[in-house]
Parts: sequence; structure tokens; C-alpha cells
Amino acid sequence: AGLAPLFSHESPPLKDIIRVTNTESHNLYAEVLLRTMGLARCGEGSLEAGTSVVTSWMRSMGISEKEFRMADGSGLSRKNILSPKALATLLAYMADISPNGHSFIASLPVAGLDGTLSGRMHDSPAEKVFRGKTGSMELVNALAGITLNSQNKRIIFAMLTNNHTLKARKVRKLEDTVCGLLSQ
Repeated sequence: AGLAPLFSHESPPLKDIIRVTNTESHNLYAEVLLRTMGLARCGEGSLEAGTSVVTSWMRSMGISEKEFRMADGSGLSRKNILSPKALATLLAYMADISPNGHSFIASLPVAGLDGTLSGRMHDSPAEKVFRGKTGSMELVNALAGITLNSQNKRIIFAMLTNNHTLKARKVRKLEDTVCGLLSQ
């Protein structure tokens, strides 16, 4: 009582934090967000509480636990499992149903413009149209997102390539080609 605060800091809005997390693929932010969800929903800021929150949320979308397993918040653990169908279901939910879906979709990098997609899909029908999230580690490449085709029809896309023997740039080129075709 009677002491003056030495420092006060207010966090940026959650939508801004999520934008940095998704656009730049900021793994530390992703880990902290998972634990923050656990704290907010379960009263405990732990990995277990956070994964419990996400697991319940995925189930509420009709995604079976056979289609995913979560071992961390960043996606860097080799124990994570996620099917392309589960990823596409999540994106469709965020685009069509979630009250926060617009902010989430806006947090995804745009092909040829920003974040992890800034150097990709140039001179392609997907450039400036495809919004998506990348993921990669040794022998694993992933790309999922949303694009509009020439008829302005939305297409949700998820491509996960595991245990491949190609150079990662060749897998990215294949992903980019598929996105370009879907955007036509």
C-alpha cells in the first residue's frame, strides 16, 4: 500500500499478436498463445491446459482426434499430427462460422506480399490473392490457406508433404504451382 508502480505495460490487441504469429511464423508467440489459452480457459498457463483447450475446440468443429494430435503450440514437435482434412475444416470454420474469423483470415500472409509468402507465387494467378500459412522443418513442408479463383469462388487448400526426399524449394514450387492452378 502507498507504493508507486515502477512500470506499466499494455499488450497490443490479440488480433495484432496473432497477425505477427501467423504472418512471420513466430514460434515463441505461438507457444505463449497456447499457454495463455490454457490460463484463460482452465486457470493454468501450461502446455497441457492449452492443448486441452485446442482439443476441445477442434472437437467442436467435428474434427476427430484421429485427425490431429498436438504436442506443442509452434508445430515444431515431430509428435504433432494434423491431417489436411482437419486443416481445411479449421480454415472453413474460421472463414464461415467463427465470430473472429475475419481477423484470423486477415492475419494470414498474402502470396507475393508479406511474411512467409512474400517471396512466393510471383507472376502467378495466386499472387496477391492466396492467403495462407506455411510450415516447414527437415523433410516436412506444409501450406494451407484460402484463395479466390477467376470466378471469385473461394477455395480452401491444404497440402502437407512429409518424409519427402526432394529439396524443400522443389516442394514449395509444387505448392505454389497448385495454388496458382486453384486460383485460375
